[in-house]
Amino acid sequence: CIDDWIDKEDWCAREQELFNCQVVDGEWFLRIVKQRGEITIRRIEPEHITNPPGGTVYNGWYLGVNCDPHDAETVLGYYFHAYPHNDGQPLDVDEVIHFKDNVTRNVSRGVSSFFCLADDLDSTGKLIDNCRDGAAARARIAYIRSHKNTTPSAVNSFAAAMADATGTKANGKSYRGKSSRGSVEIDAGENMDISTMPSGDSEGYISAVGMMMRVLGNRWGMPEYMVSGDASNANYSSTMVSGSPFDRQIQYTQAKLERIYKKLMKLVLANGAKQGLFPVEMLEQVDIDVQAPSSVVQDKLVEAQTYDIEWRNKVISPQEWAAKLGRDPEKIQQDWDAFNDANMEAGMMMQGINPNDFSGKSSDKQGDYLIEEHTGERENENDNGRYAVEDKPVRVQGTSTHVRKAN
Repeated sequence: CIDDWIDKEDWCAREQELFNCQVVDGEWFLRIVKQRGEITIRRIEPEHITNPPGGTVYNGWYLGVNCDPHDAETVLGYYFHAYPHNDGQPLDVDEVIHFKDNVTRNVSRGVSSFFCLADDLDSTGKLIDNCRDGAAARARIAYIRSHKNTTPSAVNSFAAAMADATGTKANGKSYRGKSSRGSVEIDAGENMDISTMPSGDSEGYISAVGMMMRVLGNRWGMPEYMVSGDASNANYSSTMVSGSPFDRQIQYTQAKLERIYKKLMKLVLANGAKQGLFPVEMLEQVDIDVQAPSSVVQDKLVEAQTYDIEWRNKVISPQEWAAKLGRDPEKIQQDWDAFNDANMEAGMMMQGINPNDFSGKSSDKQGDYLIEEHTGERENENDNGRYAVEDKPVRVQGTSTHVRKAN
C-alpha cells in the first residue's frame, strides 16, 4: 500500500523538493486531496496562503492561518487563494500538512533560513564581486611606464603618439585608444621606468571572504569548507562525526520531519484500509517506522562491527540492519531463499537424487525422501576446514541441509 503510493506520487523527488522549500521559504504546505478513493498530495506555494476577505488577527486570522483566538498553537484551518486562478477557498486543518521552521510554536508562519543572514549574504556577495572585478581590472594592465624628469604635456604627447586612435567625445573631451589596452602612462620624473601592476591586498580580501563564510556557516553549525569549498582550514575528523554541531542540527531537523512523514503515511494506510486493501483492524497492529539516513560519514568497518554487536545482543533486527544500510529487507530475503533452493538442489544431485522427483521445502517429507535442516556449529568439518564428502551436507548461513532416504 505505502510502496505503491510512494511510486505513484514520486515521493522521493517530492521529499527533496519539500526540504528545499523548508530552507528557502522556511515552511511548506502540503494539501491532501482525496479523489476516486486515492490520496493525492499537492504542494501549495506559501504566497497562496493568505487571509480571507475580512480576516484579521481579531478573529483569529494571521497570514492565511486561522488559529483559536485564545490559543495560538491550535490551528483551525487555512485559506487558499491561488490568485488569479481562483477566488479562494477555506481548507480544513485535516486537509493540509503545514511544516514551519525557525520559529516557535505560537508563530503562525515559518521564516526562511536565509532571513537572518540577508545582510551578511549581501555583503559577502559584494566583497566577492569586488575582488573578482579588481583582479580582472589589474589583469588587463600588462605594465606601467613611468616617465621621469619630464612634463605632463610631454607624457601626453608620448602617449598620443603611441595611441592607435585619437578623437573627441560628444562632451568635448579628447580621448586616445590603444588596441593592446595594456599600459598606463604616468609622469614620474627623470628618465623612464617600466613596472608591473601592483596586486593589491589580495590576501586580506581572501581572509575577509573566509571570515564571512564562517559567519554564514555558523548559522547551521556548518564548517567553513561546506560553504566555501576550501578545506584547508577544516579538521575533517571533527566536523563530520557523531555529536558535532552540524550533526546535531541535522538530527534535530530529521526528527521533526520524521514525525510529519509518519503522520502522512498513516493517512495513506488508513485510506488503504478504507478501500478494502486490508482489514481495518490491522491499523492497530501496524506501526510505521520512519528512519532518516545518517548525517555523518563513518568508518564502514566500525559501523559494521557496531551493527554486528547490536544484532548479537538483540538490540536491532536483521530487517532494521538492512534498512540502515539502505537496502530492502524483503528483496534480501528473496535472494537468500533462491540461493538456498539452488544449493539444496545441488546437494541432492551430489547424492544421486533427482530434484525433479518432488518439490518440497525443508523438513517436508515427499515420496521416499526426507529433507532435514540442522543448525548450530559446523560439526561436519574435517581437520582441513572442509566438510567431509561422505556426509554431503549443504550448508547455507550456518544451516546444514541433508537429503536422505525416509524410513
